Amino acid sequence: MTDIGPVEKPKRGRPLSDADQGFPIETTFFRALDGLALECDGLTRVISTLLQRDGITHQVCVGSLTIPNKGAIPLHWWIVLSDGRICDFRAHMWLDDDQRVPHGVFSPEAHHQYEATHDVDPNSVALPSAIFSILTGKQVGDFPRLVDPSTLAA
Repeated sequence: MTDIGPVEKPKRGRPLSDADQGFPIETTFFRALDGLALECDGLTRVISTLLQRDGITHQVCVGSLTIPNKGAIPLHWWIVLSDGRICDFRAHMWLDDDQRVPHGVFSPEAHHQYEATHDVDPNSVALPSAIFSILTGKQVGDFPRLVDPSTLAA
């Protein structure tokens, strides 16, 4: 796996703390997003928009994913959270539902060969509310918050 280096903090937000390690990232919130008819770039933009709304520090990555003895995705988008976990709900779209193929929010394993060729500023992929609504069928405010907004720095 290629190290993409430290995740840069956006101007607004905070890194995940120990208290956030169990934040409800695998709840109905993400299951509903997983069901959207979006490919990796669209879903990454939707998730990044929601993470930004909640002040969760993350990096948007574009590059490739290779799973040895399974296959490769030469152009792929995913999110890296500040604690190093990867948020990827679309690898299985191209590499099937094989147990070796990552899905969800996870700590990468040695055989998850993510190689970022571009680190994208999350602010540059944030969706305007009208586009977000078209892609998800909901308004940004319809999704529950991942963190209590009172814990965010001003």
